[in-house]
Order: sequence, then structure tokens, then C-alpha cells
Amino acid sequence: MARLKVLVLLAGTMVALGAGMPLATAAPAGGTSLPPGGQAGASPGWRLVKYLRACESAALSVTATGSRDAWTTGQAFLFQCDGPGLLIAHWDGRTWRELPPPKEFAGLSRDSSSGTAVAARSASYSWTFVNRATAPPAEREQSFALLRSGHRWRAFRLADGLRVNSARVFSHSDAWAFGTFIGPINAAGPRVYAEHFNGRNWRPVTAPVTAFDAAFPGPRNIWVVGRVRQPTPRSPIALVHWTGRWQKPILLPASIGPTAAHIWTAWVVPSAHGPWVAVRDWCCREPAAALLHWTGSRWQIIKVPFPTFGLGPLVRDGHGGLWIGSATCPGCDANTIYHYSAGTWSKAPLNSSRLNLTAMRLIPGTDSVWASAFGLPHGHGGFIGAVLKYGP
Repeated sequence: MARLKVLVLLAGTMVALGAGMPLATAAPAGGTSLPPGGQAGASPGWRLVKYLRACESAALSVTATGSRDAWTTGQAFLFQCDGPGLLIAHWDGRTWRELPPPKEFAGLSRDSSSGTAVAARSASYSWTFVNRATAPPAEREQSFALLRSGHRWRAFRLADGLRVNSARVFSHSDAWAFGTFIGPINAAGPRVYAEHFNGRNWRPVTAPVTAFDAAFPGPRNIWVVGRVRQPTPRSPIALVHWTGRWQKPILLPASIGPTAAHIWTAWVVPSAHGPWVAVRDWCCREPAAALLHWTGSRWQIIKVPFPTFGLGPLVRDGHGGLWIGSATCPGCDANTIYHYSAGTWSKAPLNSSRLNLTAMRLIPGTDSVWASAFGLPHGHGGFIGAVLKYGP
């Protein structure tokens, strides 16, 4: 069960981080929300808004369509059940509420399910991308796209072993999902790097890279960062652009590494002056992390003036700058937040070795940001899925 192994690894990471200081504004376990400012009299900066479960869980993806509509997904370990179940929660402008998933993904059997990405058009139309490991274990995990339309679920089977990490809904007949393969890969079989929804079915799409992350300014303006051709450790990392057809891959700078075999993952966000890419190393190599900007003709490598074991996730701040996660220990997910704008770096006041960020999304039409995470609340024995917010 590949996803189970991932969360076991996360659990080990959080145990190692357990000696860290508790977050001053942390909410009690069990889903208690914080007041809008985090602390009395505090400005609406970064703050922990809610823990999603009282048992072990992790929020792995987040998205928003507006100030009154946001979604997150991940995995929850339910002690009364045999297997981990799918975690899905929705923000309605007042509170985060967990939604019961379809029963075959709820962890009520020895199968285990995990939400890896979420995309939404509105509060009544969203997609959750799920991997399910069966018992006894199959050669690959089963991959699904779950459509929630109104209050009903509909499951679409995707290519087995495809773990979606980035998705976007442009309309009810136009949606994209990008990801990587997990488990054994039959080299003679079809190479599916992405899926596209046409209003009836999800169809495989061959792309120039196997994606780490994707950014979606428009239906014919999609940026994807990933490994070129075969997803092997020796494949170079490149940025590719969809404009109705795939443009030539833009290889990352040679200074990052000729094959970038040490790169674990990368993130991309758009901007008016070209996309930004954050790169994270496997562990403890040079360069350990990089922030890159593609100007349309060349790469700019942005100097990182603080020690880090990895950058990302990252998100636009709504004013031309970036919010960027940074890891403060080897193998950690991001547990510190920095702001970058016009060559200036600053550290966000909300920092804790007990919270690890997994994704960040700008709320459309605002300068507010949602972040998904998992954390180790003070006095709690396990990690718990959480959502953070910047702004009102």
C-alpha cells in the first residue's frame, strides 16, 4: 500500500519533530476553529484555522473558487476501521465541514484510500482525485476521479498507478489532471502523463513530462514542471507550456544538475512576467533548493538568503510576490513560510516545526491564501490534517 507507506513515513517525520515548540495559535485537536485573527488583536496574517480530525490524518491538497468556497482532501486513519479512509472537507465561508465520501473509499474495509488532489468549479461541482490500495495488494494502486455534483458522488476510473497531484476545472466539459506513476511501470504499455475530461469521460493525454506540478492560467495556457519522457531518476527536469498544443520543453538550468537526479519534486505558479518554479532536493545535497523564474527567454536563479533543506509549495500573493514554504530539517515537508517580492525576502510570523505544509492556493480575486498541512498538536500523540490561512 504505497500511500500507507507514505503516511507512515510522515508519521515518523512528525515524531522526529515532536520536540519542536507548539504553535502559539494552535487549536485543540478534534476540529476546533480559531477566531479570524488567530489571537486577539492580531492582524490577519498566517494562522492555523482548523485541525480536521481527532485521529491521525493528513491534508494533502487544497483549492478555492472564492472566499466562500474552498476544498481540501487527504487521508484519515480511523482507529475503528481496518484501513485508512478518504478525507474530504469543504469551506462554506464560515466553517470547514468534513463530507462523507462514497462508502467504497471511506476506509470501511481493508482497502485504503487517499485523496491526492482536489479541483472545483463551485461549491456544488468539484473533483477529488483518489488512490486506493486494495487488500490483497494489487500490482498498482487503483486511481479514481470522484465528481461531486450537488450532493451526489460519481466515480470515474483513471489509469491505474496514476497519482494526480495537480488539477483544474475550467468548465463542466473541460478539466485537466496531471501526475506521476507509482508502482511497477510496463515500459511497453501506453505512456499516460495526464488526463483530460471532456464532459463525458476522462481521456489519457501524452505530455512531454511526467508532472510534479501544474499551473493553470487558462484552458490554453497551462504550465507543467516534471521529468522529461520516462519518469526515471536520470531524466532531466523541464518546464513545458500547453497553448492548445505542447511547446518545446524548457530544461531547468544546468547549475541545478545535468540530470537533476537529486530533485525530489518541484512546484510552478504563473505570473504576468513568466512562471516561477521552486525545486526541492531529496536531502542534504547542493543546491538543496532553488527558486527559478522563466522570463520567456532565459532562467533567473533567485538567491535564497536563509538555510533551507527544500523549497515549496509556493503560491502567488496577489500583488506580484510569492509565499514559499521552506523545510528546516532534512527530509521534512515545508514547516516555515517566507515571502518574496522584488528581491526582498521576509519570514512569516507563523512558523512551527510542528506543522508541515503540503499545498497552498490563492483565493481568486483576493490576496488571501489557503494552505493544507498536517501537524502534531501539543499534547497529541499523532499527526492531524490541518488548514491554514493568510488574510481575512
